[in-house]
Amino acid sequence: MQGLDNVKLIAVGAFHNLALQEDGTLWAWGNNEYGQLGTGDTQPRSQPVPVQGLSGLTVVCISFSKVMFICRSFCQYAY
Repeated sequence: MQGLDNVKLIAVGAFHNLALQEDGTLWAWGNNEYGQLGTGDTQPRSQPVPVQGLSGLTVVCISFSKVMFICRSFCQYAY
């Protein structure tokens, strides 16, 4: 994807996509009807945008339907 360097993982779904960079930054693009891109709105994106609200969390796994996080106190989250 143009504009994304050092991509570690990529997940391709039917309507939206995710890319995880080596530095832990998570990017999303595609349909956003239900806010699944994590941008704080429901506007679709044709270009990757950083997912918001992940400070203090480490992304450990991404797939076409889920993103798994772990926080500093070893709690787990998924969205």
